[in-house]
Amino acid sequence: LSAYIWISEFKELLYFIVKVFLNSILSIFFRDIEVIGRDRLPRHGPMIFAINHANQFVDAAVVLGTCGSDFKVSYMMAEASWNRRIIGDIAKALDVVPVKRA
Repeated sequence: LSAYIWISEFKELLYFIVKVFLNSILSIFFRDIEVIGRDRLPRHGPMIFAINHANQFVDAAVVLGTCGSDFKVSYMMAEASWNRRIIGDIAKALDVVPVKRA
């Protein structure tokens, strides 16, 4: 039980650290990010962001950086990226769901 509590607290800490890190990186590359319609996002229950993207990592960082303070964001990731060494380890710790592409 104590190991489960430690892992749960570690995941929350890791989520916070990743969020701060990504916000720092975003502030270097993007001067201002404007979210239009944020007030229309539901406050309770699940939602899905379907993003048409050129880079899967930048889009995930932008969603986490702009909406991550209101609710916890979870992700789906290409299985090939999920199986990579460093990014996959972080993804597994953040409960990212791997998706096998066709």
